[in-house]
Amino acid sequence: MRAWLSNGGKITALILICIFLMAGNCGCYPPEELSSAPALLSADVVVIGGTVAAHVAALEASRNGAQVLVFWSGDEEDYPDLVGEGIIAESNVYGHDLPEEEPPLSLAEYLYNSGGQKGDMTLIKMLAARAPEAAKWLGKELKTGFKVVKEDLYYRYTFEKPLLLAEIKESLRRTAEKNGVIYFDAVNRLDLETTGQNRMELKACIANHSRMKVNTRTVIIADGGFLGNTSLMKEFAPETIDGSARTENKAMGLNIAREIEAELTEMNSFAYYPAIYVEKDKSWHRAPLLEDCFLVNKEEIISLKDKNLNAWRDVLFSRKDQTNLLVVEEASWKGGAGGEYFTRLNGPEEFEEMYGFKIPAPEQEDTNLTGILRVAPISLAAHYCLGGFRITPSGAVVTRAGTGGIYAAGEAVGGILGKKPVPGTLLPESIIFGILAGRSAAAEATS
Repeated sequence: MRAWLSNGGKITALILICIFLMAGNCGCYPPEELSSAPALLSADVVVIGGTVAAHVAALEASRNGAQVLVFWSGDEEDYPDLVGEGIIAESNVYGHDLPEEEPPLSLAEYLYNSGGQKGDMTLIKMLAARAPEAAKWLGKELKTGFKVVKEDLYYRYTFEKPLLLAEIKESLRRTAEKNGVIYFDAVNRLDLETTGQNRMELKACIANHSRMKVNTRTVIIADGGFLGNTSLMKEFAPETIDGSARTENKAMGLNIAREIEAELTEMNSFAYYPAIYVEKDKSWHRAPLLEDCFLVNKEEIISLKDKNLNAWRDVLFSRKDQTNLLVVEEASWKGGAGGEYFTRLNGPEEFEEMYGFKIPAPEQEDTNLTGILRVAPISLAAHYCLGGFRITPSGAVVTRAGTGGIYAAGEAVGGILGKKPVPGTLLPESIIFGILAGRSAAAEATS
């Protein structure tokens, strides 16, 4: 198999790619009477997506003896804060001088309970057990170390030097390309069909109207869920505010899911952040975490003073059926970002006139709102899909026909973390299940 990566194999692949690029025409799938034929390629593993998980899967599949091609849309598919949240772990494998104590719950139990006991416990245990391994794998690939801090009863690994998401993906891609992986960018459309004898055919249309067919043994779907895809949001989560800013997400993986009759799970489950609605541009923006502010609805007034992001999310999640407003007295406004997003009102009377209800009587004296107010509607906006393909512990996608040939990793996978992820789980999920999918697909393809 590795002969494909010899000098002769690389030259052959480059010749095929040149033929493919010259095979363009005025449409992706033209009428039969047009004489131009799509370029024909063959691969052991095809990876769909440009996410961290996709690069990890492609790299590991190649290292395990597979010929790998990657197809992605060219649009941003990852959650922007994927890197900033770091990696949560149960053990301090880097040996930093930090206190060791036995937590009341294992990390797996903690993640399971945090997700509303809706996650897949088998996969959660794999995630919890391999999180330190994920940190070491990524640190080695990026040639960087990790800082370890104690948070509550668990550990959080963050990069010693700040790294951007784009830098990490570019570094992983360069390494994958050095290992013989070939990337096709700006893909507009993909179709997949089974051709028999454990083979599949992938049809691809590129932005320059070039088209190709790829004969492959296995496919790994690792694109970025379906946030940013208007039609799929209307279908699966019509009441959800899309706060992902991924406005051009083609969600090619989910479209293929229909063709292979894949089993999907938890399609209306997301990771959220607090967002305020700005009347000026008719859109939702990430809410600034103000020092002294209040959540107000028809039934109650709640102080958010000194609460962190997780506490804000919990308060909003438990009141998601209410119409909620973020309110701050101008006298206590300490500036900062987001001031232009708020409506300025001259006291409770003007508030009642605008929103149709009185500010409820406070239970505590320090929550009494009487002066000039700044107000904005607040809700939860989705930024990461928790629903997607149901997979087995080998990373194989479950379809109506069973499993085999199709794998998934990253945000495309559903049901692992339940209804709410703990910060620090999304990055290791992409790495761990990316590695798993890459190795499993390569083993199947080269057996």
